[in-house]
Amino acid sequence: MRDWTDLDRELDAWGDAGQVATFWWRDDDAVVPTPPLFRLLETRAQARVPIALAVIPRDTGEPLAQRLNGDDQVAVLLHGFSHRNHAPDE
Repeated sequence: MRDWTDLDRELDAWGDAGQVATFWWRDDDAVVPTPPLFRLLETRAQARVPIALAVIPRDTGEPLAQRLNGDDQVAVLLHGFSHRNHAPDE
């Protein structure tokens, strides 16, 4: 189990100051359904919050598409075509 004490304390401080933290929750480098992705999607559903998946198109396919099909709270973001740096050498 993780210790969320520091996060809880920080969020309480924000609340005491009349502020609300905004989070951008995403999975980086998604290509196939994996146990960690399943946990993320289950947590997302339980929390009833949207997430974004940064997907690498070259390496993904039908299994990920099928897993995400119908979940309108998951946004798929293009994370480079092949996750390679195409910048010229200097």
